[in-house]
Amino acid sequence: DPAAQPLFIFSIGRTGSTLLDSLVRCATPRAISEPDTLTQLAGAGEPFGKAPAEERRRLLWHSISPFFRTQLDDGGASMLSVKMRSQVNGVATDLVDSFPRARHVFMFRSRREWAKSTFRVFNLPPQRAAGRLLQGVRTYDRLKAAKAEVVLLWYEDVVADPKGAVARILDRKLTPEMDARMQARRRVSTTPCRGLRDCLPSRFSRLWRES
Repeated sequence: DPAAQPLFIFSIGRTGSTLLDSLVRCATPRAISEPDTLTQLAGAGEPFGKAPAEERRRLLWHSISPFFRTQLDDGGASMLSVKMRSQVNGVATDLVDSFPRARHVFMFRSRREWAKSTFRVFNLPPQRAAGRLLQGVRTYDRLKAAKAEVVLLWYEDVVADPKGAVARILDRKLTPEMDARMQARRRVSTTPCRGLRDCLPSRFSRLWRES
């Protein structure tokens, strides 16, 4: 269905995409994180890349389309948000072909803080880390060249203004209905929730405090 309008969240890892996904879930319940089917297609490498364009489009469509059928009490009005693993960057333009009306977010972080966080978690050699950063920049450039609707979002901006970041990527103000969903998430949160930032599950709360 070319009319489908999901939100795809891309990153190179350690840029706050998990944090952003949690914030988006406060505004729309129709959100999934790192679907394995999509990651496996992207990880197939050459066999997937050599498949005919229409076959790639069909496979990517069917890896996401079941999530559009999630039954909600809003009649399907909520935007579907899909947070990607960094491996999916390699098929970003194929996703544009499969979902031409999708919105895309690409997350970056200040290079110094990203390098520190990446080394601490993954212990990547400098050359591999630099290659991952370069891959992210090239993926963003390819999305722009494909005329995709893409928002460049920095981790630092999400931390400074989480509510504004969510409103920007959804391209709309947070409605009373969205506020009601935030209230519902507060009731299931393991910590008291005093606002959008606090509606995150406690296991993500450390992301606000450390890089």
